[in-house]
Amino acid sequence: MKMTKDIFPNENPFKNKKYYIYGSGDYGALTAINLEKNGIKAYGFIDKNAEKIKTRLGLPVFKPEDILSSWETGKNNKIIIAVKNSELINEIALILINAGLKKYRFYTVFFRKGACWLF
Repeated sequence: MKMTKDIFPNENPFKNKKYYIYGSGDYGALTAINLEKNGIKAYGFIDKNAEKIKTRLGLPVFKPEDILSSWETGKNNKIIIAVKNSELINEIALILINAGLKKYRFYTVFFRKGACWLF
């Protein structure tokens, strides 16, 4: 059984969505790998250290301001926050909310102690 079916029994919120993973560290990489195993591909990562990282798992890493300044609000655009530090999750969530991304869902997925926020 696919993991997305277990996590999202009624509807897979990632299906037919254009999404980015906020955080290109271990949690972000694990999120991308697990999603890809379920037939879902990311468009890239968002990370404040994008200039140093440039790519992760063959995907581009963008600076937050580059993505958020041209963000198209809509149902097909999503950002997953995938970081280990809960304080950092809250900080990133506030950045996204202040940038105009008001709707979000909270899921605890993939990790025993980690969490992902979906905007």
